[in-house]
Amino acid sequence: MGEVTVLNATPAADETIAVAARLAGEDPVGSHHLLLAALTDANSAAARVLSSLGVDLTRAKDALHEANIAGTSDELPEEAGRRAMNLQVTGELLTIEAADETLVKSAGAALAALGEEAAPGGVIRGADLTGLPAANLAKAWTALHDALSAIATSVDARTAVATAADPVTETDADADADAGNGAASEPDEAADE
Repeated sequence: MGEVTVLNATPAADETIAVAARLAGEDPVGSHHLLLAALTDANSAAARVLSSLGVDLTRAKDALHEANIAGTSDELPEEAGRRAMNLQVTGELLTIEAADETLVKSAGAALAALGEEAAPGGVIRGADLTGLPAANLAKAWTALHDALSAIATSVDARTAVATAADPVTETDADADADAGNGAASEPDEAADE
């Protein structure tokens, strides 16, 4: 087992960590959350040092609120990987391109481990796999299926919310239908007889 480090913190550091966790919400706490939290207490050593160096703490806090973590060491590997992926759907074929360094290294290691089981040209064919490699590729299929289904569901939910925000009343629908078939503008011939 790895060594456990006990954090012995000052009251300011304890408060900084608690505030950083609240700022992050459901997301992981990042360095920008920690710095922003440290600057919320103008009497903390961190805030005083930065202020003495001429840093405008209000501007710094505003900038940290708007921090974009894409491409930084605060970005989670799966988020960086997602940005480096493209999925192309054509007819009955799904092509996945992943330019993420971590995923490419993992794929290279898998290819090397498969050795002669891999198809020529660096192709891993699911139909050729057996045993544990086949089971692991099935897990990748399940994860991809679940992710694509979740995307479809979330888009459907957004569409439903947008539709609910702009409801068409029954009267509006009737007027639209009548306008389309001319029923509202033509007199009832049976009533004239």
